[in-house]
Amino acid sequence: MKRFGDNSIRTGAALTLIAAALLWSPAPGYAAGNTARATLNDATETAKKWRPDAILTSISASAVDAEGKGTSWLYGFHSPKAGNYLIVTAKGRSLDTLELGSGQKEAVPAEFLDSDQAMAEAAKAGLKSDTMRMRLSRTEWLVNGGDQKGALSVWLNPRTGRLIKRQAVQ
Repeated sequence: MKRFGDNSIRTGAALTLIAAALLWSPAPGYAAGNTARATLNDATETAKKWRPDAILTSISASAVDAEGKGTSWLYGFHSPKAGNYLIVTAKGRSLDTLELGSGQKEAVPAEFLDSDQAMAEAAKAGLKSDTMRMRLSRTEWLVNGGDQKGALSVWLNPRTGRLIKRQAVQ
């Protein structure tokens, strides 16, 4: 009888450790964040369920690492027919939505550089920071290295990554 009790305690402890490891470990591929394109298909599917005519008009993240990966991305969609705007926030594989009455209306280019490629181009232009902000619009990728004096912001062509402008905070 004692032996049975010892085995069930060991088994219970092992199962508890396995469950804890599964709950506390991040999902594969989402440990350090995602690039902008990583959850774009999920966000687009959500927007198309909201309004079938939804078009992607912006992508942004307020905390992106030097590899162009953010823990959370905001995707802006516009419905020309309804005149409304939907923000889909993707954090890992979790999606939240917020409908607004107004927002950007012009579509981003279909063939835009992913955030990791844009970040590499921003680094070539001199941007250096641990955490940056990124925003994609119809005309540009804006990568901002901070608000402190000397922090650099760069504007890049959304398709090619070619430098459009760079400006330091004064």
